[in-house]
Amino acid sequence: DGRWLLSLDNRGTVKRWHLGVREPPAAFSDTNPLRSATFSPDCSTIYIGGLNRGIILLDAASFEPSSRTQNPLPFAAVGGIIVSPDGQSIAAGAIPVGTQAWCVALCDQNGAIRNPYVGAGYAAFSFDSQLLATAADEHTLTVCDVRTGKPIDTFTVSDTSITSFFWGEEDRALIVGCADGTLQLLDATSGEITRRTEAHDGAVSRA
Repeated sequence: DGRWLLSLDNRGTVKRWHLGVREPPAAFSDTNPLRSATFSPDCSTIYIGGLNRGIILLDAASFEPSSRTQNPLPFAAVGGIIVSPDGQSIAAGAIPVGTQAWCVALCDQNGAIRNPYVGAGYAAFSFDSQLLATAADEHTLTVCDVRTGKPIDTFTVSDTSITSFFWGEEDRALIVGCADGTLQLLDATSGEITRRTEAHDGAVSRA
């Protein structure tokens, strides 16, 4: 809402700054290193990912762990966290216990798991918060139903590797950034590539 700013240092301390007010920032740290922090859409909750703790929920105003904080999830680490536009779902990059590979876990707004593995990399919620697109591998996108966590569609980009993507207008298409520098418009109903644009000389790291 423009009032707050979050910062995270390499020692794993999260600070909340009140913009426009000259006061010391609120700070939170844990016995386990912290790796990411993000606000809910209404800025009432802060979601924090770290080592061996899963997702920590803080009350944004008091900067104290909220009563909704979940027990540690079965992950060795939680990295980046994104929140759906309606604030009801979370997609978290995570390393399951006993593995070295990153995955994307789908959780509800309280951090409870709906599906511990919905993809292997980058993820993006649709604007209506009903769908989650994830990279299953370097050539494949999987679209999941957010309510159930179950996959409902798989799309393939065969001529290059997928490096980024996001949902287009009215969730009818996915705009896919690729390793060959192209942006490709993928119809979210048919899975067909309807447009291909030479956008960059190098891989598109964010679209």
